[in-house]
Amino acid sequence: MSSDRPAGAPRPNDLLEIVQEKYRNIFDNIQDVYYEIALDGRILEVSPSCRQISRYNRNDLIGRSMSDIYAEAGKRNAFLKQIRKKGSVNDYEILLRDKDGTLVPCAISARLTKFKTGVSPRIVGIMRDISERKRAEEDLRHSRDELERRVKERTEDLEKTNAALRGEIAERRQVEKVLKRRERELKGKSLRLEETNAALKVLLKHREADRVEHEELILTNVGELVLPYLQKLKRMRLTEKQAAYIHVIETNLNQIVSPFLKRLTSKHLNLTPRELQIADFIKGGKTTKDISELLGVSVKTVDYHRDHIRDKLGLKRQKANLRSYLLSMM
Repeated sequence: MSSDRPAGAPRPNDLLEIVQEKYRNIFDNIQDVYYEIALDGRILEVSPSCRQISRYNRNDLIGRSMSDIYAEAGKRNAFLKQIRKKGSVNDYEILLRDKDGTLVPCAISARLTKFKTGVSPRIVGIMRDISERKRAEEDLRHSRDELERRVKERTEDLEKTNAALRGEIAERRQVEKVLKRRERELKGKSLRLEETNAALKVLLKHREADRVEHEELILTNVGELVLPYLQKLKRMRLTEKQAAYIHVIETNLNQIVSPFLKRLTSKHLNLTPRELQIADFIKGGKTTKDISELLGVSVKTVDYHRDHIRDKLGLKRQKANLRSYLLSMM
């Protein structure tokens, strides 16, 4: 018996099995929920993915009414009215009540299907969980409201700032008028001060000349009227104590006229008179014991003052010789 089927082509029964297998793979693995519902609301078919949204198993839902899981009866009636009128709906939002009673926002795309084989019309569609989208929309709405609130606050702040600036500008203009008047007055005073400064400079120049002359007179008198007699006394037979006193007098006179004392005093104004006295003895080569005998104090007291002198001269943490440092300042 001959056949019109091309060689290698699948037989009708095989082709049907292939189509059915493809449909089953799609039906079992689709992420959204595929469903078929009678016009009276009975669930005729639903994909296994229904568990992801409703927590119901497929077998639990087949035969039940959509009214059992629709959270809003009014939305169900509006959906039926629209699909009967237009034949289809797209992205129609509903609230689904899952097995635990939790409300799940979903979007439906469906159409009214009429079969030619005499099967009653039914609604065939896809349902998708839009919880994430709703949360994103809510976040966006909150962000927009917050932005509007901040813009309003910022606008109010700017209006207040502008009002304050206008007041400040008016005050500054008034201040500028006062400053211009004061500037004219100051120019007059400045001219008078310049004249006074010129007179003061002449006076200070004379005072400086008098000071220099006075210092020269002191140096001359000490060098000619005092030091020669000290030298004569030093050549006499003196006791050790008298010689020490002569040395003290000579040393102190030298300090009065010596540039060393002048620099030391000006550079280190925080040295006490006793520290200056001990510093001079150290510069003169006296030992700690010599200084204690001359001043009538203990060795510990002299060491105490030596430490303070080194600290004030910046030698506390250095190995520099104190006498050498003091001699370098002459």
